[in-house]
Amino acid sequence: MPGLDQRDYERLLAFRTGLRRFLYWSGQQAEAAGITPAQHQLLLAVRGHPGPDGPTIGEIAISPTSPSAAPGSPWSSPHGPVRR
Repeated sequence: MPGLDQRDYERLLAFRTGLRRFLYWSGQQAEAAGITPAQHQLLLAVRGHPGPDGPTIGEIAISPTSPSAAPGSPWSSPHGPVRR
């Protein structure tokens, strides 16, 4: 990346390392609760949404942590599509 100095790369590495550690920990916590990491991310997206109506499927689908909100994706429940 042009324009970055050594300190910038060090900060990027520290951020990446912290993020990967958090994602690993979060995945372990989700599995300990009996859900997949993707289901945990979906629950966070729904529960953490600031509006009283919750997020739309479109908002979940464009979330940086969401590969897809379609039934059959990792975001859906083993008991069928997730519903409000």
